Amino acid sequence: MVLAPETSFETALDLAERLRLRIENYDFRIGQKVTISLGVASLISSDDELSFIKRADLGLYKAKK
Repeated sequence: MVLAPETSFETALDLAERLRLRIENYDFRIGQKVTISLGVASLISSDDELSFIKRADLGLYKAKK
């Protein structure tokens, strides 16, 4: 989990995409490509820890599709 305080949702999406691309393009020297999926969520005033993580998790499942 990456927490990025004072970061807009759009900037967090950009960060996630840059991380995804870095992993995809890195040579892990295992003979195959490695990819990742990431979910992004922005904290809202009604969130508690669980609801925030749940929304990020839902984003992750959406990204995997």
